[in-house]
Amino acid sequence: MLTDGGRLLLLLSIPLSHLVVHQVPLSLLYLTQAGVSALSAVFDAAYDNAFQTWLP
Repeated sequence: MLTDGGRLLLLLSIPLSHLVVHQVPLSLLYLTQAGVSALSAVFDAAYDNAFQTWLP
């Protein structure tokens, strides 16, 4: 759940940047993509670990 919130905040930084600066820096897009990928990897690892503990 924490990773979902983090991904949502990262994605919301794009339109917020556009509202404030009136442009979206390319570096923000790259950092957002990297952050979403990292948080997805954390979520996948946590899910796999939780699933393996329930196996008999």
